[in-house]
Amino acid sequence: MSQNTSNSRLDLSDSGSFLPSNLFQPKPSIFNRKKKSANIQQLFLRRNGLISLKPYGKTLYQFKDTLTELSLRENHFVEIPGEISCLINLTSLSLASNRITHIDQPLLSKLKHLQWLNLSGNQLVDMPEDIGQCKDLCGIDLDNNRFGHFPVVLFLIPAIEIILMQRNSIKTMSDHHYFPDSLTTLNLSFNQLNHIPACLIVRPPYAITHLHLSGNKLRQLPDNFLSVGYTKLVSLDLHTCQLECVQPSIFIQLSKCRDLRRLNLAINRLGSIPAEIGLVKHLQWLNLNDNLLTSLPETLSELTHLVKLGLVQNRFEMLPPFMFMHMFELQKLDIRRNQLKYFPPSILSLSPKHEIHTSIEASVPHTVFPTLSNPATCPMDDTHKINKNCIDDHPYGGSLRTFMYCENNRLEYVDGILCDLGYNINNPESVQILSLSDVYKILNNTSSSNQRSQLRSALFPLTRGLEAKSVLQCNSPLFKRNDNPTLGNRPPSPVVRVDPPVEEEGSQQSMDTETQRLMTDVPPLKEVSIRNHLTSLNQTILKETGYQVVNTRLDQNHKKFRQFLTIAFPDDVVPDEILSAGLNDARQCDMCQIWYTESPLQIGYLTKICNNRFEVPIRFNICSIDCSVNCLIKLHQSTTEWQSRQTLAHIDPLVSAATPITIRARPVNRRTEPSSTSEGAAEDYHPHNGFTSIHDISSDSCGSIETDHVSWGYFGEGKLPPLSKIIKTRMKKFATTLYIYQDTHNKENEGEVASAVIPATRHITSPTRPRRSYALPLLTLTTRTEDGRIFTESIEPRLRLTDPTSNPIGFHHLPRDAIRLERF
Repeated sequence: MSQNTSNSRLDLSDSGSFLPSNLFQPKPSIFNRKKKSANIQQLFLRRNGLISLKPYGKTLYQFKDTLTELSLRENHFVEIPGEISCLINLTSLSLASNRITHIDQPLLSKLKHLQWLNLSGNQLVDMPEDIGQCKDLCGIDLDNNRFGHFPVVLFLIPAIEIILMQRNSIKTMSDHHYFPDSLTTLNLSFNQLNHIPACLIVRPPYAITHLHLSGNKLRQLPDNFLSVGYTKLVSLDLHTCQLECVQPSIFIQLSKCRDLRRLNLAINRLGSIPAEIGLVKHLQWLNLNDNLLTSLPETLSELTHLVKLGLVQNRFEMLPPFMFMHMFELQKLDIRRNQLKYFPPSILSLSPKHEIHTSIEASVPHTVFPTLSNPATCPMDDTHKINKNCIDDHPYGGSLRTFMYCENNRLEYVDGILCDLGYNINNPESVQILSLSDVYKILNNTSSSNQRSQLRSALFPLTRGLEAKSVLQCNSPLFKRNDNPTLGNRPPSPVVRVDPPVEEEGSQQSMDTETQRLMTDVPPLKEVSIRNHLTSLNQTILKETGYQVVNTRLDQNHKKFRQFLTIAFPDDVVPDEILSAGLNDARQCDMCQIWYTESPLQIGYLTKICNNRFEVPIRFNICSIDCSVNCLIKLHQSTTEWQSRQTLAHIDPLVSAATPITIRARPVNRRTEPSSTSEGAAEDYHPHNGFTSIHDISSDSCGSIETDHVSWGYFGEGKLPPLSKIIKTRMKKFATTLYIYQDTHNKENEGEVASAVIPATRHITSPTRPRRSYALPLLTLTTRTEDGRIFTESIEPRLRLTDPTSNPIGFHHLPRDAIRLERF
C-alpha cells in the first residue's frame, strides 16, 4: 500500500486480521524524524471485527491534528474507545452497528468540534449529559437502539439540526422541554408513541422541515396539531399510524405550509379524505396507498403540482371525472389493486402531446372531446378575469412516465354506446348497446346524409321493423383482460363483437326491454326545467364576465362550479326537490356542454396512454340519445381523418409501384425553392433522384388528394431498384421527416425567422401556400436571411424542472445531510 502526504483519505475497511498497529504508516527513523506525518483527514476502519483501539493508539495520536472523520461502524465495540479522545479536531464520528450499551463520561465532551455522530444499531438506553457540551453538534443518529424515553439532553444541544431516533421503544417525551429552533429534521418513526408529544404542538421548532411520526399508534390527530409553527415544513410522514380519519383542520393548516412537497398517509384506516385537501396546492408527492378509501374528493384536481400519486390497494370503483384535468406535472401514477371499472376521461390530459399525435386511440378523443381531455383556456380567477399564466396553457401537454394499474379485476374494456341500468341486483350495472366496430361498419357503408338515420335504426330497430340485437353486459367475460396491463400479451380486442355466452331467455329479454325503455323515455318536467335554466344561466354568466370562449365548461373548476350552482338555485326561491337534484347531480355533457342531472347514456372508448403502451377504458357522460349519435358520427369522422393523414404521411413509393403517386417537385438538398409556381418550377422527380414527395402532397380535411402530375417513373417497367438505392431512399425519407427547411429569404419575408419542426402530426399543405403548420416543436430549425446569406439555427425547447428536486419521482424522505449521516 502506498501513502503520500497529499492523500487525505485512508480506507482500511474489511482488512480483518491483516490490519497492522501502524495502520500501514511509515515508521519513524533517523532518516525521517523531521518528516511531517501523513495528512490523514478521513479514516475508515469498517467491518474489521475490532473490539478495541489500544493497538492503534500511537498511530491515532499522530492524526490528532488532522483527522476530522472517523468511521468505526460494523465492528464489535461494546463501548466507545477512549483512544479517540485525543482527536481534538474530529468533526464526524460513526460507531454504528456495534454492541455499545453505555457511554462513559466525560468522553464526548472532549470532542469539542464534533458535528455529526452516528450511534445507530447499538444497545443504548440513555445518553450521557456531557453530550450537551458539544456546542457544534448538528446531527445525531440513534436509530435502532433501546431507548424507552426520549433523552432530555437532546433538547439542550443548541445547534442541533437533525435527530434520527426511529425504530426504538420510545413511549414518552418530556412535556417541559422544547427543541431548539435550529432543528430541521426529526424522525420518530416506529416507536411506541400513542399521541403526538406536546413539544410538537405547543412550541414546535421554528426551522422544522421534515417531521416523521410513522409507525406509531396515534389513531387520531389532535385538532390543534400544526396550528402553531411549521411554516417551513417540506415533508410530513404519517403512514402506519392506524389513523381512521384526518380532520379538515389538518389540511387547512397544511395549506399554510407553502414549502410542503411530500405527504404520506399510507397504510392507515382512512375511509375518506376531506375536500380541504385541495387547499394544499404546492404538494408534489402524495401517498394514500393501503387505506379503505372508496372515493376521492373532486378538489383533488386542484393539486396541479403533483408529480407522484399513490392510490394502491383501496376500494375505488370510480374516480372523479376531472381528477387529472390540470395535473400536467404528474409523472407517476400507481392505482393498482382497486375495483375500478373504467378511468375518467381526464386521464388523457396526462399524456405528452407528442404521444397524443402518434396514436389514433389517444388523438381521436382529444379531437372529439377537447374540453374534457385538453382544456384550451385557463379558468377565471376570483376577479372573473382570465388567468394568462394558468398551468392549463401548457405547451408540452402532460408528463406521465409511469402508470401502474394491474389487479383491477373489474375493469371493463368496452366501447361504443352504453346504458346504465342502475344498481338493481337482478340487472348488470351497464350494458353495451352498440360497439364502435358496429358503428364504423354502418357509417362506412352509408353516405354522410343518411348516417344519422342509419344509426338511429341500429339503436331502435323495432321502430323500423328490424330484428333487434341483444345488448351485452359490460361485466361480461368478453370485456375482461388478463392481469398483464401490457398490450403485447392479451386476449383478442373486445371491440370485436363475438357471440355472447348463453343467458337465460327471460333475463336477456328484461335487459333489452329495460334498455329500450331508458333510451326512449321522455325526460320529466323537472329535468327539462333544470336543463333549460342552467344552460341559459351559464351563457348569461359567461357573457357578463367576458369569458366567451368556445367549449368553456364551468363544472371543471370545483370552486366556480359551486358558486354557479349557488347562484342558480337560491334557497328561498327554488323548491327543495329541484334544489337537491341540482346541487347534487348537476353536470355538463362531455359532448355538447348542456347541463343535465339525469341520463343513463355513456360513450365508451379504449385509449392508450404512457407512451402508448397501455390500453385503458374510459367513458364519457352524454346527455341524450341525439347527442350520442352526434358523438359517434364525430368519432368516426375523426378516426377516418386521422387514418387518412397517416396514410399520406407514410406513402412508400418503393412498395406502391402499381399506384400512380402525385409528386410535387422540391429538391431536398437545395437551400432555396422557386419563388413562383410557374411551369418551370414544378417537374416530375423520383425519390431516388434526390427529391421527395411525402411533404408535397396536398390533402384537405377529408383526406382527398389534389393532383398535378402523375408519374409512374422507374416503376412503370415493373422493375425494382437495387437494395442500396432502397436504403439510400429510405434514409433520405427519414431525414426529410426530421429536418424540413422553410423558405424565408425572399424579399417579402427578408429578416424574418421561420421554423420547421419534427412533426408528430402533419397538416400537409400545397407548395403554393407560403407556410406549413406542424404540431409539437420537439426540435426547431430556423433559417434567416442576412445580407443575402442564409443562416440555419437549431433551437431546443426549454426543459421543465420541478422544484425542489430535478428528479421529483425519487423524492427522498429525508434531506441530503440526514441521508449522509445514516450512511456514514
